[in-house]
Amino acid sequence: MRRSGGGVVQWNISESSVADHSHCDHRHLSLGFVFAPVGAWTGTILAAWFIGTQRAWRGFVLLAGISFVLNLISNWRGSPLTGIEPPGWAMLAALIGALPFVLNRLTSERRPGFLATLSLPLWGTAVAGLSHAAKIPGTVAIPFLTYWFAAVIVWMWDREFQVKKIAAGASIFGAAFLLVWGSTLSCLLLRG
Repeated sequence: MRRSGGGVVQWNISESSVADHSHCDHRHLSLGFVFAPVGAWTGTILAAWFIGTQRAWRGFVLLAGISFVLNLISNWRGSPLTGIEPPGWAMLAALIGALPFVLNRLTSERRPGFLATLSLPLWGTAVAGLSHAAKIPGTVAIPFLTYWFAAVIVWMWDREFQVKKIAAGASIFGAAFLLVWGSTLSCLLLRG
């Protein structure tokens, strides 16, 4: 969450890196009210769940539309409307930001069980993470974990968090999460 003048609260649903425009920075679906990184993780969960409750293309249009409107509202003071450029970039960012979720919706239904949770992080990393990987090598792990976390939470939610149904998948995710997060942190700390 960012507060701008007049107490307006920014509540972004989806923004992706589009070119190098400062108002289109990658935030992985920020819905945080206090701490933006928390919002990046919780917003991704909400978007993954939301698009799963809709028909694929309807969910895509709704998610991108909500993101676009909220982006314009949150950035109305930061980027003066000089022609079509700022709203055009905001729309492009909203469409790109919602793309991994619709691609996940279209492809994960064909995969059974816990394997289906890998669809969202693969699409999310392919769509959003590669632009960051080109800038800072090794940063693909964080978007991958963010998207996979959302997919696993929605997968567990669909199984009503019943321990017998989610224990194996949650254990696999937990072990992989700790391994990747630990190695990513150690790499970042070694770079100094």
